[in-house]
Amino acid sequence: MIDNMEQVVVKRKNRAYKIIPVSEDEMLIDIPKEFRCNLYEISLIGDTFWADRRNIEIVKKAIENKD
Repeated sequence: MIDNMEQVVVKRKNRAYKIIPVSEDEMLIDIPKEFRCNLYEISLIGDTFWADRRNIEIVKKAIENKD
């Protein structure tokens, strides 16, 4: 259902939780636009860590400095 952009409600005892799909822009909201990049170019699973160009540069530098 989530993959079809539908909301899901999970009920457990005295509580209920709503699971709602979010857009790619909503996942990247904490990343300033100037640092955003296509996270799927590096991460096949869409890990949002790779959507921030600053993170990519940090990892690249760490690999270059590895001795």
